[in-house]
Amino acid sequence: MPHGFKVFLLIFQTCLFTSSITLGIDTFLENDHSKTYSGKKIGVITNHTALSKDGLLTIDRLLAQKHLTITKIFAPEHGFFGDIAAETIVKEDLYEKKIPILSLYGATRRPTKEMLKDIDLLIFDIQDNGVRSYTYTTTLFYCMEEAAKYGIEVLVFDRPNPMGGEMFDGPGMEESLRSFIGYINVPYCHGMTVAELAHFFNSEYKVKCNLKTYTMKGWKRSQRFKDTNLLWVPLSPNMPDSETAFYYATTGWVGSLSLAYMGIGTTFPFKVIGAPWIDGKNLANILNKQDLKGVIFTPFNFTPHLGSMKNTLCNGVMIHITDFSIYKPMKTGCMIAGILKSIYPKETKHRLEGATNNLVSIANKAIGNETFLHILKKEPFPAYKLIQEGSKDLTALSQKREKYLLYK
Repeated sequence: MPHGFKVFLLIFQTCLFTSSITLGIDTFLENDHSKTYSGKKIGVITNHTALSKDGLLTIDRLLAQKHLTITKIFAPEHGFFGDIAAETIVKEDLYEKKIPILSLYGATRRPTKEMLKDIDLLIFDIQDNGVRSYTYTTTLFYCMEEAAKYGIEVLVFDRPNPMGGEMFDGPGMEESLRSFIGYINVPYCHGMTVAELAHFFNSEYKVKCNLKTYTMKGWKRSQRFKDTNLLWVPLSPNMPDSETAFYYATTGWVGSLSLAYMGIGTTFPFKVIGAPWIDGKNLANILNKQDLKGVIFTPFNFTPHLGSMKNTLCNGVMIHITDFSIYKPMKTGCMIAGILKSIYPKETKHRLEGATNNLVSIANKAIGNETFLHILKKEPFPAYKLIQEGSKDLTALSQKREKYLLYK
């Protein structure tokens, strides 16, 4: 290969993969901000998703700062390395054979008094997926509450919302349904960054945490993660790319109701919906006539290799988002759930009525709204009532969040 072409290729690759966005971790390390915390004993709530702009793990960047004393790492659901399946206990470990990794998804989901012993400062840096039911942000909220009890300062390093800062869709959360899979009253797709959520939580819920956030530079609310040129790593075993967040918001809650299977155990999790009793061609045809914006459906068969449909042929549809700027995940999910009930009343009734109390509780908490399940059970044609229910709080919640937005 000629030398000149090699130089051109190197320059091209550098331009292609270099982002103009400065992340919270990079802001923290600029201009000696980190030296403010010299001498403090620091616990870091983080995992494999926390990369700096140059692709290094946040924990490694922090450990390289000789004036910082990192004493403990706290790991959320899926573990520090992101290789543990959902709802599976995360065990304690060691990082680089010397720093304890304490589990916040095991015997406790909050850092205990003993865990926080000798900690002066907590740092949070984890990539979120932009959906209220994803548990990484609840881990942050729990840590803020515990830190407030013991007078520990919390720093949050900000990152982009994968769906962008303008994705605002789905119901708010009823107070009675607060849980680990939904802890604050924001829409299901909240369109906020982790730092914005931290300020919202601290103020609206009167937590009184000593909170400081390190914001990004160069990120705009209109940008999806795909637009940023930042490096993405899978958030969890079934969140392989940044666009999966849109599909998770669409079918994740439908799957939690066991109305149909949403592709866990395939190479396209959340991007399909199906069951042995579904006619995929007919379902795709009906869904494509519903005037849903930015999406089309095609018939698709799949056989999961794990989960409740392991080794079972499922007939259904694949979801193809054609325009992310106008696509509405919750509205689309409501339409899918409603159409399934309308064209397969016997099968869906059997699943809804046969759901255990625990499954119903989990589904209600994930959605943040008990009315959804009531509509699905009682209405023969529930799609548009579900859509209406899913959007009723959006104006009020949009106004409430305005003062916490950090980016234009």
